[in-house]
Amino acid sequence: MLGKAAGWGGKADLLFPRELAVFALQWDVKRFLHGGPLPQETALLTLICRWKGVERPLKVRLVAPAHIDTLLPRFTLEGVSEELLVRPRQVRVVVRLRGEEIAASEPVLIEKSGERRVVRLRLPRYGPEVEVSVEDVQTGEVLERRLLEVTLPSGYEETPL
Repeated sequence: MLGKAAGWGGKADLLFPRELAVFALQWDVKRFLHGGPLPQETALLTLICRWKGVERPLKVRLVAPAHIDTLLPRFTLEGVSEELLVRPRQVRVVVRLRGEEIAASEPVLIEKSGERRVVRLRLPRYGPEVEVSVEDVQTGEVLERRLLEVTLPSGYEETPL
């Protein structure tokens, strides 16, 4: 049944299962006994939302690490949004040393707020600090950029990868 038939405005739909009175009692009962399903127990309301605005892309932030202590660092990315409807975002983690890109991850799709993904990279070279950025794959927009200190254990420099 359409909402207009029920006297409501808009485009609401209302569904009732068949045979509503199948459990109804036809005689007088002295104590309480459920007399069958009531309309509020059987009506199935449907709510269909259609977004008419432009979906904003999901924001993605770099959660960890606070510093780099290995040449195989793991970076944790997290989707962040206060809005209900957002567009998933494909990002990659890029590591630069003195402005030169030295490592980049494969594209990672983050679909919703709160979703976390871990990306692992291999650093072929390093310095006292590196710049780590989270970049949108489609637009090239830099979503977050950080300078991370590189603190490797003593003697690590001589260990071949």
